Amino acid sequence: MASVKAKFLVAGIYAVATALGLYGLSAPAREQLEQTVAEEQQIFNADDAQWFGDDPVVRQPLELLSILPGDEMPRANMAIDGQERLVEVGTQLLPPCLKVAEVMAESVLLDSCGAFRLLSLRGTQDDEGDDRFEYRSELADYDFAARASSVVDLRNDTQVRALIAEYLQRLYESPLSLRGSLDVQRRKTSAGRRHYYLYPGDDPRLFSQLPLKGGDRLHAINGMALAAPDVLNDLYDRLGSSRDITLTLDRDGEALVVLLSLPSRGKLAGLSQP
Repeated sequence: MASVKAKFLVAGIYAVATALGLYGLSAPAREQLEQTVAEEQQIFNADDAQWFGDDPVVRQPLELLSILPGDEMPRANMAIDGQERLVEVGTQLLPPCLKVAEVMAESVLLDSCGAFRLLSLRGTQDDEGDDRFEYRSELADYDFAARASSVVDLRNDTQVRALIAEYLQRLYESPLSLRGSLDVQRRKTSAGRRHYYLYPGDDPRLFSQLPLKGGDRLHAINGMALAAPDVLNDLYDRLGSSRDITLTLDRDGEALVVLLSLPSRGKLAGLSQP
């Protein structure tokens, strides 16, 4: 039976690019979408068959323990696969390509082969949040050789936060209302990799309030390249507890990193608990 997993990972979730891990928490929505078999087959198709099964998945946990400010080069104390380590911008953390891109006031920005991920200080998230990152090296082999990168931090932008809260509210109360908000075009490369391109849809606010431009390719969410074979399942499993979302956009060969903050589900007015 079809599930809402395939439907909203591409349609509703990409619409605000924040609810990617939360859409499946509404059981009533799943029961309404039995007609989505075709879309589910399009995403979870034969190309991914080799990735199904019980093969073990190696995850290497990372935690940000503290920030050590400095006049020229701030550093961070991290736990990497259980081992504490002092790191700074440019430090290589794990193979094949995980490194520190930026050290911020209460977080570090990690770069995995051109897919970026924000990691917050331990204990700075709310009770529902998860301030750990479990790295999967096999998902890093989908590199984006960007000419340059820039960061847009919208975590404290009140207008953007209100937009995200509205979309999350709609996601729980009426998920079908998200369809068409954003035009997401899926294309396959000559190498068989799936790329997702963003264009304006029914809600112009997504392009006026978020730093989106028609034709942007959504390369990664929270450090996970969307071209990876089983990444949609992994995002579904792990983003539900995230309070921050890091988007990596490919804009004309340059990486645009967008940082967004998710409200806790308990703070959404009238939200029915799953």
